[in-house]
Amino acid sequence: QLLDANERLQSVLDTIPFYIGWKDRDSVYRGCNMRHARLAGFDSPREMVGKGEWELPWPNDQIETYLNGDRRVMQSDVPEYHVPENIIDAAGQTRWLDTSKVPLHDASGEVNGVLVILEDITERKEMENQLLHRVLHDSLTGLANRELCFARIRQAVEHATLAKDGNVAVVFIDIHRFKFINDSLGHQAGDVFLCKVAERLTQCVRPEDTVCRYGGDVFALVLDGLSPLGTVRLLMQIREKLLEPMSIESYT
Repeated sequence: QLLDANERLQSVLDTIPFYIGWKDRDSVYRGCNMRHARLAGFDSPREMVGKGEWELPWPNDQIETYLNGDRRVMQSDVPEYHVPENIIDAAGQTRWLDTSKVPLHDASGEVNGVLVILEDITERKEMENQLLHRVLHDSLTGLANRELCFARIRQAVEHATLAKDGNVAVVFIDIHRFKFINDSLGHQAGDVFLCKVAERLTQCVRPEDTVCRYGGDVFALVLDGLSPLGTVRLLMQIREKLLEPMSIESYT
C-alpha cells in the first residue's frame, strides 16, 4: 500500500507544470518530478536520487548559486519565493526560472532538507526584454532612442567621475537636406537612407559607445572614455564614411 501511495504521489507530481525536487541537508536529491529530472538530462526521477548538484551537468557558477541558496534557506529556516534565475539546462539551452525554496522539517521540527520549486518563465522574460527593447530603441533604425541616450550619458558621466580623469563626449549629427530626399524620392527612400546612416555610424564607433537616433534626421553619439584626440579622429572617420556615395532605390 505504501508503494502504491508513493507511485500515486509521484504520478501527481509528474503532472504539475513546475520543476519540483527535494534534497537532504547535504543538498543531495531525495526525489523529484519528471519535469525536473529532464531539466537535468535524466529520463527518470529515480536517476536523480542520491545525486548532488555538483554531479549534475550545470556550469560551476550555477552549481555554487544553487548550493548557496540551499544553505541560506536551511540555515535561516526561512523560505525564499520567486527568485528569478538565468540558468543553462542539460541540453545547453538558456532558461529563465522563477525559483522558490522552502525548508523541510523532521518530526521534531528540525530542518532536514529543502524543497525546490521552479517555474519556467523564459517566454515571459523574452517578452519583457522585447517590450523593453521597443521602449528604449528607435523602431526604424534599431538604434537607442532619446530616452536611452540620456541614460547612457548619465552612465558615462558617472564612469568619468569615478575615474577622475575620465572623458565623455556627446556628439550630435544633423543630416542636412534630408527633407529634399523625402520630398524628391519619397518617405520610404528617406527611411532607407536613415537606416544606412545608422549602419555607417555603428560601423565607425567602438562597442562601448552608443549611437542614438535622437529624433527625425538627428543622430547622437555617446563616447565613453575616449580621449579628446581619439574623439577628433573618430569624427573625421565618420565624416569620411558619411561622404561615401550611398545607393537608395536606384538613386545614388
